[in-house]
Amino acid sequence: PFDLRNGGQGDHAQILIPVIAINVNNKVIGGTLDWMIVPLPKSSRFPVGDNGYGYAPFLQNLVAPAMAIVTEDPIAEQLREVEAGVRYLMNFDGVDLSLIGYYGHQRTPSTILSPLSLTDIGLTQHYPRLTTLGFFSTYAMDEWVTRFFTFLEPGHAPRIKYRSSPDWTELRVHVGLGFDYVFSQYLKVYSEFVER
Repeated sequence: PFDLRNGGQGDHAQILIPVIAINVNNKVIGGTLDWMIVPLPKSSRFPVGDNGYGYAPFLQNLVAPAMAIVTEDPIAEQLREVEAGVRYLMNFDGVDLSLIGYYGHQRTPSTILSPLSLTDIGLTQHYPRLTTLGFFSTYAMDEWVTRFFTFLEPGHAPRIKYRSSPDWTELRVHVGLGFDYVFSQYLKVYSEFVER
């Protein structure tokens, strides 16, 4: 999770929110199997007040001319909210292939709108459960690295939802392609195209 209350500004140690995780890996036929469990997950933190980083104005504009009353329903730090992932990695002749599976929570909140009064709209941000399945591949040839990846997220909650509307989810598919060129250990050109 990330602390984005200051727009993601600051050094790496200030942005990342530490969590306790258990990671186990073992060799299997043709590759490596990695398991990770996060017993007490945490939510990313977003700016709620009008601090100039764009998130609060987005929420206010969503319900204008009414007043947005924003509350957060973070992921409870309890064992019943455990997150888990598995990755199978194999490589041969400069090609890395990975299959991943993840069961946890959405990283960005889903916002539920509910009227509070004639002038106020409540916006509750919560982090629904999510399953992610993915495939990564990279191919390295001298200084060039080519990457391809795809994620499937069946059951992804919508970004905005009205409290009275029925529960519905959507299938999200992310497909990406990237090219890297490594000049030295200090300089690397990185490009990526992602279709959602």
